Amino acid sequence: MKILTKAAFIALALAAVDLPVYAVEKTKPAKTVDVVCAQTAVNTRDNSLISAVDTKAVSVKAALATRRDALKAAYALTDASARRMAIKAAWNAYESSIKTARSAMHQSRTSAWEKFRTDMKTCNASEIDSRKDRGHDNIL
Repeated sequence: MKILTKAAFIALALAAVDLPVYAVEKTKPAKTVDVVCAQTAVNTRDNSLISAVDTKAVSVKAALATRRDALKAAYALTDASARRMAIKAAWNAYESSIKTARSAMHQSRTSAWEKFRTDMKTCNASEIDSRKDRGHDNIL
């Protein structure tokens, strides 16, 4: 009982003493985003994408015009075997041209987004435009 009384007395004495409490907060300072840098990065990325879309459109239009002309010429052939071969060749050439245009667009889009991510890190804004956002450009 004496031990319990002594422990209670010590606890009360310590509770009555007003000791300062020093708490250390470990927080990272907020990053300062370079706004002008981020705006420039967005401008550069989107101008690159616009240019890539324009280039793809020109390539697709050329492929369509070439296909049109080749198919018109193929249907003008009187020999059925030659016509079939010419039609097949027209479609194969078209398919190849479209694949090339898509591949060039994919390369341009990937390059624009890689540069953008690098630029945004320099601007201390890398978390703002995340990787998932570039998926919106996959339809281009």
